[in-house]
Amino acid sequence: MERIVILSNTVGRQFEESIKTTAVREIGNIQVVSLLTSNECDYIKLVKKIAETSSHLFVDLEKKQPLDIKNIYDQKGNLYNSIYKAINKLNLSNKLNLYPIKMNDITVSATWKLLVSEFNDIAGLTFGLIGTGNIGSKLTSVLTESGVKMRCFNRDINKAIAVVNSVLLTKPAEVIASPQVVRKIEHTIINSSCLIIACSELTENLLDYISLIHGSFNIYLIGHSILHKNTLNKFKKADINVKRIDV
Repeated sequence: MERIVILSNTVGRQFEESIKTTAVREIGNIQVVSLLTSNECDYIKLVKKIAETSSHLFVDLEKKQPLDIKNIYDQKGNLYNSIYKAINKLNLSNKLNLYPIKMNDITVSATWKLLVSEFNDIAGLTFGLIGTGNIGSKLTSVLTESGVKMRCFNRDINKAIAVVNSVLLTKPAEVIASPQVVRKIEHTIINSSCLIIACSELTENLLDYISLIHGSFNIYLIGHSILHKNTLNKFKKADINVKRIDV
């Protein structure tokens, strides 16, 4: 079985080890392993280990780590550059193929394609969104272009306002839909066709709003968004569709 490794990094989240396996998928005779690194990761050791079992390494280009002003040569936040240097230092460029990718853009594209395939013509529909961070903000822009009326919620309302304002400022007046900021999670559900939870760690239990959710309602979880097990079981009994979009 051929193994492909996908590598990205994170900031603001802690886990016990400097490298965390987030997913292992098998497609035919191909195994895809997704790894998440923290800024304590030793890239030399990591690359050496990967090269033992794989010849294909996809690395997220996005810079997520804070700059180390004491080190002007090898900023660990630049994951792709650090991996590239490690491969060259170990003389593995002929053995380990390095591919740059944009994980968030792939996730946004995959989400848009899934929504279009499930709702057919999405223009004129209303979607609720919880989380207006990197992925949520890009989704708001893409779905607004497609004519979707977005109801955007973020725990920091100023962040949601900034995202909505950026869409209003950058999209032409002829775009038929405009996103709006809502102040409560339940406002993303009422009279909406679906709810998208974009990389958001919910502090509230959506089960509290089950009376607002109709039978054909869809909930999409992106990134590290999670729902309580009890909530998932209740949603299943109520025929509320919950899907994870994991790229």
